[in-house]
Amino acid sequence: MLNERVSQHHRNNRKNVLDVLVPTEGSAADRMAKPFSFTANTESVNEVYNNSLFKNLFKQRNTLLLDKTFPKAEKGLALPELSQRIGAATYSFKLNDVADKVTVKTGDKEVVAKYKKDTKKFDISVKQKMATGVSMLVKYEERGGDQKYVFGGAYTAKGLMGLSSVDLDAKFNPFTGFLKASTMMDIAAGVQAAADLKVNKNDLSKPLFNAGILYKSPFGSTNVSYSHKAKFLTVSHFMDSLPVKGLTVAAEYVQGLEKAPKCPVAVGVGYKIDAEHTIKARVNKDMGIQVLLEKELAKGCSFLFATAFDLKNPASMNPSFGVKVVAK
Repeated sequence: MLNERVSQHHRNNRKNVLDVLVPTEGSAADRMAKPFSFTANTESVNEVYNNSLFKNLFKQRNTLLLDKTFPKAEKGLALPELSQRIGAATYSFKLNDVADKVTVKTGDKEVVAKYKKDTKKFDISVKQKMATGVSMLVKYEERGGDQKYVFGGAYTAKGLMGLSSVDLDAKFNPFTGFLKASTMMDIAAGVQAAADLKVNKNDLSKPLFNAGILYKSPFGSTNVSYSHKAKFLTVSHFMDSLPVKGLTVAAEYVQGLEKAPKCPVAVGVGYKIDAEHTIKARVNKDMGIQVLLEKELAKGCSFLFATAFDLKNPASMNPSFGVKVVAK
């Protein structure tokens, strides 16, 4: 019996060593190597369509709490959009597993061509400045057997309805009946409001919309917003006027009106060490933490290194990093 127990002990030891040297599915090494996934608030302050003005309300909050700010270890390396100026035009190329996009800007005109790899469909849009504060957009969408056009416009005005500044953006697809619109306005000193909307003219009973307000004071910036799609009420506060130079802090609370949010509480901290180095960290209610180091290599070019782990589980503290290259 003693010899059998000793033999079993040796077999277990050999298995543990093999798990490390030659990891197999379900092995200890495989479980240890899996990066910890940080749970973030990705629903409550999302705009209802791309390029909505609503997201501009959260610029300060997003520096510490936006999920896209932190590269994820499970996604590996993220490369920036490539840009090159040739003659009077600037060409930008964004290539990834989902879509390829080319943007050409020249003078008051912008042309964008996008090919979606999963559906093998494409669209082309032309945006042209028509007058001061006014631009128009025409977009062609190829959708298999259907070809559709989208018409849009943007308008910026000062003194409209007694407001110091008003920005408007709208897009309409006459084939599907979808209307997308957003606005952002300065309604008083230190007070801004924004909203966006997505609705089908053929079914006005199911609109999607967001609405929010931002108040800036000597004590920081406070956002209060409501998401109709998620049915979430969100309150966040950002401070950068602190006794420690270069230190910023943000906190956020999300209240679900119909369902519980996956990240109801989050706190973020940032510190600019010097001109080339910045560190950021955010913590959620489950004591998950994500840490980021930003290294500026040259003016307009930075590398972001981030990792995440569970403060309640020391085994999750394995050095798995997400890396993102940022070029401005």
